Amino acid sequence: MSEIKTYSQEESHEMIENNVNDFKIVYGFKIEKDKIVPPLIEFDKCVYERLEAFNSEEAADLGWTMYGVFQLIMGECDKGDYDANPIGKKEMFEPSKEFKHWLDMHYMWGPLMIMQAVLYDNYELKKDKANETN
Repeated sequence: MSEIKTYSQEESHEMIENNVNDFKIVYGFKIEKDKIVPPLIEFDKCVYERLEAFNSEEAADLGWTMYGVFQLIMGECDKGDYDANPIGKKEMFEPSKEFKHWLDMHYMWGPLMIMQAVLYDNYELKKDKANETN
């Protein structure tokens, strides 16, 4: 049986706030000059680095599908599949604690935002003090 996670009141509040903001991002597509434009997604450094490590032209050249890249970023890829076609830095294969925490805090829309970033390449590093110091 899996362990049940518990969150502090502050974390619970953050999750609810993220849920509202993430919803706006996921559904923030616009039409400009008769073209559909996906929303720009600003990711924390821990997410941005995983996208940069695995979401590349090199991945396609090595035979990775978009879903395979998504699995790599999410930390759900089979180690054997990765070893057969390694991409990026090997130390990036295992998701960091920060990335796992980010997924917890963005539990509803986080994976969808990552998939949109893989599909549309519409992301950048969030500009804030936490990302500037790292």
